[in-house]
Amino acid sequence: MEGNETEKGTTLANCCGRLDSHQDTIMDMGQKLAAATRQIHYLTSEIHQLNDEKEVTVSFKSGRRQ
Repeated sequence: MEGNETEKGTTLANCCGRLDSHQDTIMDMGQKLAAATRQIHYLTSEIHQLNDEKEVTVSFKSGRRQ
């Protein structure tokens, strides 16, 4: 069965490997999104606790490696 090919010539084993890779990528993105959502929720809660007369400075640090 692993030798079977799709209409475009892709083997089943190659398709499974690519699907696994895509699943890993999606799971990683989901975890990063959940972490970012928690950060946003925390920051929003902190901002709501501040009094109107206080000055607020917000800075963001990119987590991307360049």
